[in-house]
Amino acid sequence: GVGVLVCPPRDRAAPRPLTVMLHGMCDEPEAECPHFAEVVTRSGWLLCPRAETRCPGGGSIWGYRRRHHTVERAVELARAAFPGELDETHGRTLIGFSLGALFGMDLGHQGAGRYPRLLLIGAKVEPSAVLLRRAGVERVIFAAGDYDMMNAHMREQARRLDRQGVP
Repeated sequence: GVGVLVCPPRDRAAPRPLTVMLHGMCDEPEAECPHFAEVVTRSGWLLCPRAETRCPGGGSIWGYRRRHHTVERAVELARAAFPGELDETHGRTLIGFSLGALFGMDLGHQGAGRYPRLLLIGAKVEPSAVLLRRAGVERVIFAAGDYDMMNAHMREQARRLDRQGVP
């Protein structure tokens, strides 16, 4: 089975937008998602799928072959548990940390309009402006701490994308 941590919006009077958060390597949704729940649940749902492969020392890691299935299955489970409450008319927002950001970049490139907004944290991502535009990505945010070894790389990628017309 696929596992998913679901954080519902504060106001559930109407369907709300969906944010998917992909955790880092050998981590768990319970360790990362709470950092985003306070803000995301003000206006929407936060879904945090658990990667499908267990790490020997604990946590889970995203496997290349099943990762897309894992995310889509997690969304299906949430839809089934909360029928009519998830609004995807404007696509999903995607947050990815570390290995989750690398996978998130792939989802952004291949999302076919599913992920128009990306927040990628602390990873050596290699975005393609052509693929992002083709996939309907409207904006990308790169984040890394001052002492994160990916900081300079992510800053350069942000400048490069901006020059190529992807805000």
